[in-house]
Amino acid sequence: KFIKDIAKKADITATGFEIEVRDMIISCEIQPVFDFFKDKYYLNLIFDYNGYLFELNSTKITHSSIDFNDLENIKIIQYKRSENENSFTDKLLKVGLAKTQNGFFEFPQKTENKDPYSSIQWAIENQKMLESLGFSIEDFKIDSKKIANQKPSIQSSNELKNDWFDIKMTVVCDSFKFSFTEIIQNIKNQNRLFLLPNGNYFLIPIEWFTLYSPILKLAKVQNGNLIVPKSNYAVLESILELKIANNLQANIEYKPSSLVKAVLRPYQIEGVKWLLKHYENGLGACLVDDMGLGKTLQTLATLVTVQEQLAVDKSDNIQSDLFGNEIPVPKEHLKALIVLPSSLVFNWYSEARKFTPHFRRVKYIGNDRKLLSRKLENYDLIFTSYAIVSRDISILEKYNFRYLILDESQYIKNKNSKIFKAINKLKARHKISLSGTPIENSLDDLWSQMQFINPNILGNYAFFAENYKLPIEKKKDQNSILELKKLIGPFILRRTKEQVLKDLPELSEQIFYCEMEPDQEKLYEEEKSKARNALLKTDGSGVDKISIINTLMRLRQLSNHPKMIDFNSEMDSGKYFAVTQYLATLVLSNQKTIVFSSFVSNLNFYKTWCKENKIDFCELTGETPLKEREFQVNRFQEEEKPLLFFISLKAGGVGLNITKASYVVFLDPWWNPFSEKQGIGRAHRIGQMNKVNVVRFITKNTVEEKIIRLQETKKLLSDSLLDENFIITEIEENISDFKKNKKTNPFFRAGSFSHKLRKN
Repeated sequence: KFIKDIAKKADITATGFEIEVRDMIISCEIQPVFDFFKDKYYLNLIFDYNGYLFELNSTKITHSSIDFNDLENIKIIQYKRSENENSFTDKLLKVGLAKTQNGFFEFPQKTENKDPYSSIQWAIENQKMLESLGFSIEDFKIDSKKIANQKPSIQSSNELKNDWFDIKMTVVCDSFKFSFTEIIQNIKNQNRLFLLPNGNYFLIPIEWFTLYSPILKLAKVQNGNLIVPKSNYAVLESILELKIANNLQANIEYKPSSLVKAVLRPYQIEGVKWLLKHYENGLGACLVDDMGLGKTLQTLATLVTVQEQLAVDKSDNIQSDLFGNEIPVPKEHLKALIVLPSSLVFNWYSEARKFTPHFRRVKYIGNDRKLLSRKLENYDLIFTSYAIVSRDISILEKYNFRYLILDESQYIKNKNSKIFKAINKLKARHKISLSGTPIENSLDDLWSQMQFINPNILGNYAFFAENYKLPIEKKKDQNSILELKKLIGPFILRRTKEQVLKDLPELSEQIFYCEMEPDQEKLYEEEKSKARNALLKTDGSGVDKISIINTLMRLRQLSNHPKMIDFNSEMDSGKYFAVTQYLATLVLSNQKTIVFSSFVSNLNFYKTWCKENKIDFCELTGETPLKEREFQVNRFQEEEKPLLFFISLKAGGVGLNITKASYVVFLDPWWNPFSEKQGIGRAHRIGQMNKVNVVRFITKNTVEEKIIRLQETKKLLSDSLLDENFIITEIEENISDFKKNKKTNPFFRAGSFSHKLRKN
């Protein structure tokens, strides 16, 4: 022991026994080392000096031992570290590893989500390169578990069977081959280590978790294979081997038919090709082009091509009788059921008559539906409304339609509604949904839309909520957002006016602020105080939603005209004076103008003003019969004199073409900014030749300014549709704030936002 200690500290010479110095590196082994505080693995270098191992970050530079194996020739073996260790560290730095302060090595990660095994995985993936540089990773261990050190691979095959993909995947690791389905639980549980038959462990590459997790969410395991619905083909796109074999038709040859009596714009041709691609692949499609870009025309052009293809298929199967004569085959009708809001039935029917006059079409509405129901299969286009489908589902569900098309498909956004349930009982081989409002605005709405065009593409609602809705809405999880976009992306086509209509006239928007009349303002303040006092009496635990809705309604009505809450009132309205002066100027200038309001009673004041001043006008509300709606639109479009068109926002905000109007006036703001956008789209669309001016009349220091502020916030957030529940929820969640003095309360002091709005 004395000699060993001396040998460690000094160079010695000896008589009677031999001293052997070992200062040459026999091998350099890479081993993982775990940092508990940083929760990650680093790489450590262990140098073998032919009998003793030195760790790179060890301060020990020598070691001695006595060899008594041969008592006639006792040896002192002295191990001394060599400067050659530096050459190994230099090699690792040159291949991209970084050296830490404590002397370990790590693979630098650029992503925010750090992988604790990243350095180990890098070493396994670069085993051959490391061995060529003189390193060894033969005895790789994690927590005493020996890790297979060969880079794993996956062998894949994919076969399309009916409406699903049958995917076989085999993992190859070391000398072992096993089904990918065996590591599914590891991937779902985020467990990186999988036990191999020889007792070693296989480190599952981190990329596999990102790459295959979306598939595993949607796939079922059957006979050792993964079964994925055809509508989920997007999850296979990022896996080259599976993408190549998905057997879906990607490119469609399309030449506009002479039967379409319109010249399609380039983006419309692309839209038709996109719809036909989904038709050929037996998949549903959701066309959500901006309002006014011709979704109706694109759909009709698609149906024309489908019908022509049916005729070609039939001619290929012509049979002859015994005398060689061709056996006549009856024409096969298209049988496309097109479901619309009631107000759009006449519009679609007219568009079909104009652009595709050869189609045999019928309006399945009115009292003669019973007679029509027996011969629906004899028509190409059957137009009906959501209300009729809900009412006549027991009749309609007996048919097998070739196409089922929904316009303004946001009508089915409520998965618990009768309309949603009825629509999903209808049988059709192909489906299209059309909407001018981006369905990404609400995740619940998104599920309903996707469930219609491609059932179960996002799983059932409970699955969707757990895997997408909650992670995105509650946790803002970016991976879930990207995964969801990848799933729905192939089925949604959206182009904006700015993208495709460079020749569309300019659109300008402005806010016109109105002052209340003194008596009107006094009454408004009284109503506002009543609302505040009612809230002061609550403890915040059970706010009466009906009471809040009624209060907001009264405040909105008062902002427009006192007569809206008391018809016998003698009070004047500041907004009424401002609007009538503005409309009078437009009439004198012969400007065709659409006037929107969410209150029919508000429109009545201005219709009365028109009658008193002998100004011709058109009108469309929820009470206007279907035939009368068509007449009113055509009259405004074709005749010179009706300069004003009064429309209730809910009844006429969608599907109408009113391109003769160059002004759009909103008498009052609505909670949902997208409803107003749809209203603007009635005029700012294909066929409009003039600049479109949008004017919103807002009463200062009222709840209307609050609505404008919420609209702007909602446009920026773009996360869900805005409705009255938004403001009610805000009140419920911030009840303590609403109890504050009205001078400091933002809800009761809506005018606090007016300065910013005026600047904008």
